[in-house]
Amino acid sequence: MKILALRLENLASLPGPLELDFTAAPLAEAGLFAITGPTGAGKSTLLDALCLALYGSTPRLRQAPNRDSQIDDTPASTLTTSDARTLLRRGTASGYAEVDFLGRDGRRYRARWFVRRAREKASGRLQAVEQSLRDLDADRLLATQKREFDRLLVERLGLNFDQFTRAVLLAQSEFAAFLTADDNARSDLLERLTGTAEYSHISKAAYRRASTAKRAVEALQTRLADDVPANADTRAELERNAHASQQALNALADKRQALTRQIEIATEAARLTATLEETRRTQERARAEHAEAASTLQKADTALTRAHEARKTATPALNQARQQALTLASVEEQLREQQDAQRKQQRLVATLTDDFHKAQQAQHAHQRELEAWQATLKTLLGETPHLDHARRATREALDQAANRLLALEKLTDRWQAFTHAEQAHRRLSTQSEQAQTQREQLLNAGKTARQQLDDAQRHFDSVSAFVERARAVRSDSVATLRAALQEGEPCPVCGGLEHPFRHHPPATPEAAQLAAQEADEAHQLQEAQQALDTAREHRDALVSEYRAVDAALKQHTLELEHTRQQRDAADQALTAHPLYSELASVELSNGEIDKRESWLQAQHQASSATRKRHEQALTQLAEAEDALAPLENALRDDALALARLETEKNSAEQQLQTLETQLPPLRARRDTCQQQLASLLGDHASPDAWQQQLDKAVTHAQQARDTASEQQHAAAQTMLQLDERANTAAERLTQLKNDQAQLEREKGPTASVTAAELSPSLDALNAEQQALTPRLEEAQRARDEAAHALRDDERKRERQQAGQAELDTARAEYRRWGQISELIGSADGKAFRRIAQAYNLEQLLEHANAHLTGLSRRYRLVRGGSELGLLVEDLDMADERRSVHSLSGGETFLVSLALALGLASMASGELVIESLFIDEGFGSLDPQSLALAMDALDGLQALGRRVGVISHVQEMHERIPVQIQIEPLGNGTSQARLVSA
Repeated sequence: MKILALRLENLASLPGPLELDFTAAPLAEAGLFAITGPTGAGKSTLLDALCLALYGSTPRLRQAPNRDSQIDDTPASTLTTSDARTLLRRGTASGYAEVDFLGRDGRRYRARWFVRRAREKASGRLQAVEQSLRDLDADRLLATQKREFDRLLVERLGLNFDQFTRAVLLAQSEFAAFLTADDNARSDLLERLTGTAEYSHISKAAYRRASTAKRAVEALQTRLADDVPANADTRAELERNAHASQQALNALADKRQALTRQIEIATEAARLTATLEETRRTQERARAEHAEAASTLQKADTALTRAHEARKTATPALNQARQQALTLASVEEQLREQQDAQRKQQRLVATLTDDFHKAQQAQHAHQRELEAWQATLKTLLGETPHLDHARRATREALDQAANRLLALEKLTDRWQAFTHAEQAHRRLSTQSEQAQTQREQLLNAGKTARQQLDDAQRHFDSVSAFVERARAVRSDSVATLRAALQEGEPCPVCGGLEHPFRHHPPATPEAAQLAAQEADEAHQLQEAQQALDTAREHRDALVSEYRAVDAALKQHTLELEHTRQQRDAADQALTAHPLYSELASVELSNGEIDKRESWLQAQHQASSATRKRHEQALTQLAEAEDALAPLENALRDDALALARLETEKNSAEQQLQTLETQLPPLRARRDTCQQQLASLLGDHASPDAWQQQLDKAVTHAQQARDTASEQQHAAAQTMLQLDERANTAAERLTQLKNDQAQLEREKGPTASVTAAELSPSLDALNAEQQALTPRLEEAQRARDEAAHALRDDERKRERQQAGQAELDTARAEYRRWGQISELIGSADGKAFRRIAQAYNLEQLLEHANAHLTGLSRRYRLVRGGSELGLLVEDLDMADERRSVHSLSGGETFLVSLALALGLASMASGELVIESLFIDEGFGSLDPQSLALAMDALDGLQALGRRVGVISHVQEMHERIPVQIQIEPLGNGTSQARLVSA
C-alpha cells in the first residue's frame, strides 16, 4: 500500500484547493519530508483529510461523544461533535478530500469524500456525505454507496480504519506512555492498540458459565434433598390404606346407586301421572279450538269473494285516472325544466355581472400599480435620462465599493498578522531577557555554591586528617599493646605469660576518656561528611537548573529570530498594500494600535454600507424594470376581458327575458290537469293509492282465509299429538310400576306398590339417601387421601429419578466449565486477557526489536519484572537488564518509535506499506535527544518507506529539506506551500 496523492478543499482552516502529489518532485525523491507550521495552523488537517477520503472519519472524531454533545449548524439543524461534516469550513457551500493510492493488487485507485450544503448555499442544510471509489488504471467507477464503498476500500487498500491508524498514522506519544506504564495501564493500552478486547469478553463469559453451572448443581441438590420419597414400609402401608378405602367406597357407592334408581323410578312415575292428567284436559280444549277454526274459515271465504268483486268494478275509472295523471306529470316536467333554465340563466347573469365588476377593479389596481412603479423609476433615475445609463453607473459604483472592501479585508489581515508578529516578538524578547537574567543569577549562585563545596571539602579533609592523626597516636597506647597480646607469649611490659585483662580490661578513667574521645571524633567526621554532601547536592541542583535555563535561552533565541523574520515579512506585506498610506496617516501614540484597528473597522463598515446601498439600488432598478412590462401587458389584457364580459352579460340578459315570457301558459295548463284528476280520484290521493287500497283489501281477505285454514289444520294435528302422548304416558307408567315392584322384591318381601303409594315411598327413599350421603363423602375423602398420598410418592420417585439424571448432567457441565474457568476465567476478564496480551506483547517485542536493531544496536526490549513488565537489555553492558525508566529522552524516543513500528508491522501483516506518517511527539525532546531522533528518522528511509513527520520543532525544519509548510493567514485561514531547500 502506498499513498500517491492527496487533494482537499474547504476543510477546517485550509480553504484550498490543495494538491500534494507524492509521485512528482520534490516529494517523489524525498524519503523524509516534514509537515510544519505553528500550533493550530492546520498540520493535522492534512492527516484528517487522508482519513476522511479513505474511511469517512478521523482518529480525533472517533474519540468525541456521538450522541449527547450537540453543536448548532444552521438555525434549523444541529450536528454531533463526532460528525465528520463538522470539518467543512464555515461559510462554504461544499468541500472534499481525495486520495490516490496504490492498492494491494498493484493497481491505482482514487477514494473521494464529498459534502455539500443544500442549494449550493453556505446557509443551506448539510446533505449526506458522498463517497466514491474509482479504478484509475481502468478509469471505472467501482462504488458510490457507503456499504459497498467500505467493503471495496478494505479489499483494495488491505487495511481497515484501526489497522490504518496503527500501521500508517502513528501517534508516537501513545507508545512513550506504553513504554513507561505500569502493568494495569499497559494492559489497557495494549488492549486498545492491538484489539484484544474479545479476550476479556471470553474470560468473563467462561467465569459466568462456570458460576451458572455451579448454581445449577447447587439448586438441583437442594431440590432433590427437599423431595425425598417414602421408604418400603411406608410405601406398603400407603398401598394397603388405598385398597381398603377403595373397597369401602365401592360398597357404599353400590348401595347409593340402588337408592338413586328407586328415587328416579318414583320421581318419573309421579311426573308421568301428572302429565297424563294434564294431557287429557288439553285434549278437551283442542277439540273446542278445532270447531271454532272451521267456523272462522267459512267466514273468510265469503269476505275474499266480496273483495275480488269490488276490485273488478273499480278498474275502468282507475285506468282513466291513470291517463290523466300521466298528462299532469308531463306538464309539470315541462314547467320544472323551464323554471330550472330560468334560475340557471339568472345565476349566469349574476356571475357575469360580478366578473365584470371584478375585472374593472383589477384594471384599476393594475393602473395604480403601474403609476406607482413609474414614479419609483423616475425617482431612481433622477437626472439620468436613460435606465441603462443609471444601471451602468450604479454597477460601477458597486464594483468600486466591493473592491475597496476586499482591499480593506486584505489590509486588515496583513495588519493583524503584523501586530501578532510584533506582539510575539516582544513577548519572546521579554522571555529571553528574563531567561538571561535568570542564567546570570544561577551562574553567580553556582560560583557561590562551588566555593561552599570547596570549603566543605577542605573542612572534611581537615577533620579526616585530624581523626587519622589521633588514631595513629593512640596506636602506641596501652590499649593497642593490650590488643596485640598473645596467649603463651611474654608481655613486653611485665614479662608475664598470662594476660587476664586482654579481653576484659578493668574500668579505668583512662578507658572511659578514650571511648568518649573516639565518639567525639566520629561525630565530627559525620557532620563534616553531611556538610560536604549537602553542598554537593546544592551545587548539582544549580547546575541542572542552569543547563535547563541555558537550553531555554537558546530556544528563545531561535524563536526570537524566527518571529523577527515573520514580523519583517508581515511589515513588508503591510507596507506594500495600496491602502497602507491611508492606514499610516492614522497617528499612533505610545505604541497603541487601537486607533488603527478602529479606523480599519470604521472603513470596513463604511465600505460595506456603500456596497449594500448600491446593491439595493441595482435591485430596485431591476425590480422596477421587471414590474413595468407585466403591468402594461396586464392592462391590455384587462381591457380585452372587460369587452368580452360586457358582451356575454348582455346576451345572457336577453335569454333570461325570453324564458320568463314562456312560464305563464305552462302554469295555466298544469292547473287544468290537476282539477280534472281530482274529480276522477274523489277521496283517493292518487291512482296508485286507489289501486293499492283495492289490492290491499283482496290481500287481507286472502290472508284471513289462509290463517283460518292453518288454524283448523293445526288444531287437528294437536289433537292427534295429544292422543299419542296420552297413550305413551300410560304405557310408560305401567312399565315403571313393574320396575318398582322388582326393586322392592330385591330389597325385601313387601306388598305390591300402587300409584297412590309412590309419593310416601319417594319421601322414605330421599330420607335414606340423605342419611347415606355423609358416609359416602367420608369414604370418598378417605379414598382420595390414600390415593393422593400414593400418587404423591409416585411423583417424588419419578422426580428423584429425573432429577438425579439432571444432576449428573449438571455436574458434568460444571466440571467442564469449572476447568475452563480455572484456566482462563475471571470476573473482571483479566485472566485470559493477560494470557493473550502476554502473547501479543511477545509478538510486539519481536517486531519492535527487529526495528530497534536498525535504529540502535545497543538496546533490546524483553519482558520481565512482572507479567506485562518491560525491561531493556543493554548490549554494551554485558546484556545487563534494567528499567525502561532509566533511558534518556533520546533513547526513550528510539525505543518508543521501534514499538510503534513493531505494532505497524503487526497491524499490516503480510501487506507491504510504503507510506508512514508520524504525528508530533518531538517537541518535548532536548537537543541531544532530538539529534538522535532525527538520525533514526533518516535511517527509516532504508526500510523502504516514505516518512512524513508533523512537528513545529525548528531543529527538525532545518534538517529536513522537503517541507509542506502550513502558514496561518488570520481569521482562521491557513495556506499550504511545498518547499524544497
